[in-house]
Amino acid sequence: MTAIGPIVEDYRKSLGLTQIQFAEELGVDQGTVSRLERRTTMLPLDPQAVDTIRAVALHMQRPPTYFIEFRAFIVQEVARQFPDTVDTVFDLLLEAARLRGFKNGSNETQEQTA
Repeated sequence: MTAIGPIVEDYRKSLGLTQIQFAEELGVDQGTVSRLERRTTMLPLDPQAVDTIRAVALHMQRPPTYFIEFRAFIVQEVARQFPDTVDTVFDLLLEAARLRGFKNGSNETQEQTA
């Protein structure tokens, strides 16, 4: 998975903007842009990071789910708020992945796809 930081930094630079200028366009401070660009890990996200990721995605004319981190945050929140649905959602994701040819290396998956 690609970390969000390099994507945001490359995008900002492609616009020819400094961190300060980009922060002004997003409505955040320069420190927030700097922290986001240095981000090399996935979760956890704090509420400010989620808002910033959403703002960056909209600036890029992309849905917030463009960023894998944001997708992971949504999955984490669904699991937290609806713990009884986690197994069902996970099974659906695995089945969708299998239909697209995903093999996770387990005997179970290989037997089911064979």
